[in-house]
Amino acid sequence: MGLAALLSLGGCASDPARPVIGEAAFVVNWQGSQVVVVDVANAAVVARAGPVPAFKGVSAFDARNGAIYVTGYDNTLPPNLVRVETATLRVTATRYDSINARSTVGPLELYGTYGMAALADSTGALVVDGRVGSVPGVVKLEGSTYRPVAFGGPFVVAADGLATLSPAQYPGGAVLVAAARDSMGSQVQDYLFVLDPVTLSPRDSFRFTAPRGGSFSAIGRFLVSTSGSDLYVVADNSILRFDLLSRQVTASAPRPTSGALCLSHDGSRLFVTDPGDMWDYPGAGIVRSFSAALGPLPSIDLNGPSPGISPELNRCALSADDSVLLVSSGTGSRGPLFGPQRARLYVVSLSSGAFSIVELGGWAARDVFVP
Repeated sequence: MGLAALLSLGGCASDPARPVIGEAAFVVNWQGSQVVVVDVANAAVVARAGPVPAFKGVSAFDARNGAIYVTGYDNTLPPNLVRVETATLRVTATRYDSINARSTVGPLELYGTYGMAALADSTGALVVDGRVGSVPGVVKLEGSTYRPVAFGGPFVVAADGLATLSPAQYPGGAVLVAAARDSMGSQVQDYLFVLDPVTLSPRDSFRFTAPRGGSFSAIGRFLVSTSGSDLYVVADNSILRFDLLSRQVTASAPRPTSGALCLSHDGSRLFVTDPGDMWDYPGAGIVRSFSAALGPLPSIDLNGPSPGISPELNRCALSADDSVLLVSSGTGSRGPLFGPQRARLYVVSLSSGAFSIVELGGWAARDVFVP
């Protein structure tokens, strides 16, 4: 995406304009007060949008309306829902308590901790995890006003367990939720719920695990293919390809890491990052890749030429033409026994394997969005 009249290097919205050459990537640091804009072709930071909450919950990209949404808080401020416009970098923040106070679905407590997704239409509506009374689930926030207008539950949303489908991908459109539901007293079962995008009432559900102990979902994040027909689901020990219409698992592979997934736009290649365990082990510094049928493909080694501690690789995304893989890296400023790592973005040529490293500033680079 070319961004006309963006900011000068490292600047803010009032700085002299400096156009981005070619595509831009927006990186959300999980610890830091700005969204960082990177010129992909030149592997350089060209703008910063902020302020956004220093400590993030979840983020989401609304491609149709050109906006990134971030939840989070600062040490001295209550939780906020923040919108960053990708064309202008204008930032607006709305406090959770003002959203909760306008609820039409009962006594709402907005979480914004495990999942958030923009509806696949032009309304700008969001679906975010939260609870009404003592019932956990997801709430729909009206576009622009953020008035809570629908609620779906009861279930506990898995981390990164929310996505939306357009009517072209699924009849009538849908909200997909990976979640755990209490099934037998102290036991839970893991489901993928298909919800109506208007009312959040259930339209379908698929059970992925037998009843087990615990409180949270054994299903991790999942990824929707461009067509919407296939889902790639991270389970306890495997990655599953699930056909949403036939309700069948059509392929599986051993899960190599606990990392995030990203899929090429043509659907031919799936990538899995390696964040280690975030405390004792940073991971191997390698991005694994698979075919659409989950057959193994060559891995991408992002370790440097000199021996040392591997980078903690968090999230990934691809350029519009699938020629460049973008991988976010970095830890929190405190905590890891192997030492903290500053926020970086690896810009990888998939044809040659060569990569550049962009120093982002701040810590714990996470979500990467390429409009």
